[in-house]
Amino acid sequence: LWPTPAVPSILLRPAMPAPGSAVMWEPGTFPMSPLGGSVPLRVHPHILYNPMSPSLPVLQWDIVLRAEQARVLTGQALIKRPSLNDEAVVPAPTQSFGLSAGARNGQTDAKINKIWIESDTPLLAWWMQRWGPIIIEKSNITVRDVLDAVHTYLSIPLTNGDYKKAVEVQTPTDGVNHGNGMRLRSARRLRASNGCELRSVALRGRALEDGWSAQLMGADPGESSIYRRSDLLGTYRRFLGLRPIVSSDGSWKLLLGLGPGPVPK
Repeated sequence: LWPTPAVPSILLRPAMPAPGSAVMWEPGTFPMSPLGGSVPLRVHPHILYNPMSPSLPVLQWDIVLRAEQARVLTGQALIKRPSLNDEAVVPAPTQSFGLSAGARNGQTDAKINKIWIESDTPLLAWWMQRWGPIIIEKSNITVRDVLDAVHTYLSIPLTNGDYKKAVEVQTPTDGVNHGNGMRLRSARRLRASNGCELRSVALRGRALEDGWSAQLMGADPGESSIYRRSDLLGTYRRFLGLRPIVSSDGSWKLLLGLGPGPVPK
């Protein structure tokens, strides 16, 4: 239902205003909605896709870091702290779209108290079909709550099933995809180098990893894996933003975008 089309063309190319034109649009919308247009909800500009250039996110954040370490890039190319305590998503005033996050439940709330997050980044979207969406439920959902939920979700240790799925491509030798296994090891060490955990904590279990084993390296019930969900993303740890999708039945969700590349600290 909104926006139309569901995949905005702006995601495929940067959108720049025509020289000398005044840019006027509804705040908190992506893609940009004309000022005065009908919009069902607004996303806080610090976590919204950059409507002018989606590849240049407003929030400079590596998803393996905590929300406090995110920074906002202003229009004047200055770096500042994000407004973590602001409300993350608000319904547009005077609108009556019957919004409900996730599955349609027939309830309409003036204040949003549930957010359902999936992804439009193909790699993460594939894994989220296995893991399920990120769901936040509380009376006042802030920017911090959203970032914390994303960070927590992607910090969950891999299960044995996750690990086996990642390396299940067959090879002529022992049926293990050493390429994906090596990528996981590299991503884990990169996380240990870039993150703010003690290296001994981030690399816990390294002694097991030094040898190659068919049991590497998911977690059995009650055990902690040395890999985390974020390790499956490789270098795709750069937060690009969130964008809303509203269905015809009034249900809605946010789509999380991630991209490759270093993030300024």
